[in-house]
Amino acid sequence: CNVSVVGSIWPFTFISRDYQFVDLLSVGSTKVTDVRALQEFLAWKGPTIYQDGRITGNFGSLTEVAVKRYQLSKGIQQTGEVGPLTRAAMSAELESLRYNG
Repeated sequence: CNVSVVGSIWPFTFISRDYQFVDLLSVGSTKVTDVRALQEFLAWKGPTIYQDGRITGNFGSLTEVAVKRYQLSKGIQQTGEVGPLTRAAMSAELESLRYNG
């Protein structure tokens, strides 16, 4: 389901329009809903970030590699964990979509 956002289409299924990344996510995280949102976001960034692109809710090595690629693209230390800096970068991109379409 795509949701209309300020004249554009919201490109996500698992990420609601008001979703916020707030928790630390890393390999083995059991927060399935948050991991799915993370994977969908990474897949939306394209295959150069998340080559596998699967949205499983399991934070394994493929998701970790994708997080590291995203961090590299944003100039963030490549930890493979979704910590405060990574969450801030992802949230900024979501905000831009919300308000700039």
